[in-house]
Amino acid sequence: MRAPLGRAYWAVAPFAPEPPYRLYAGEEHPPIAVQETAKLTDAGDEQLTLLVPIKVRPVLVITEPSTPYNDVLALRLRRFGALDEAQRDAVRGGRAEDLFHLRPAAFARLPEENAAIIGTSLRLPTSALDTSRPLGAVNENELRVIHERLVRLHQLDLRNLILRKAQELVSALSAQAAE
Repeated sequence: MRAPLGRAYWAVAPFAPEPPYRLYAGEEHPPIAVQETAKLTDAGDEQLTLLVPIKVRPVLVITEPSTPYNDVLALRLRRFGALDEAQRDAVRGGRAEDLFHLRPAAFARLPEENAAIIGTSLRLPTSALDTSRPLGAVNENELRVIHERLVRLHQLDLRNLILRKAQELVSALSAQAAE
């Protein structure tokens, strides 16, 4: 499989389950409806089989596959047809923090112009991606902007990571100056 990072693919993506949960009860029985999350957590770490709707949808992969789980983070896409003219203009102009414009020339295999929805990261196994038909790709700079927006939108605290990187750079510069 080609590295999926920065590429869009069709994927089988489940919707996030929410109450009422439908538990599989076997082929001979209708699903069991559970109205509250607390009732499922009372089951402890027992594995349950939920019936959840899925959708085949285009997604933009924003991470390399993880090891050992072989899954990726991906963003859902929003069709421009679902946006009004002012929203489309804001997305194309880079003024919509929650939507990243996917240049039509770079995503020619999508049926219409799209934007990646920054706040909708999905964890998907790579087997849920149809990597045989990439729909397009963002470049390295665009991927960096998407990652930055994701950090801002979710208010992720990266201070320790940044501090550690700065310390590594200072050490490297000090070692280089000492030579």
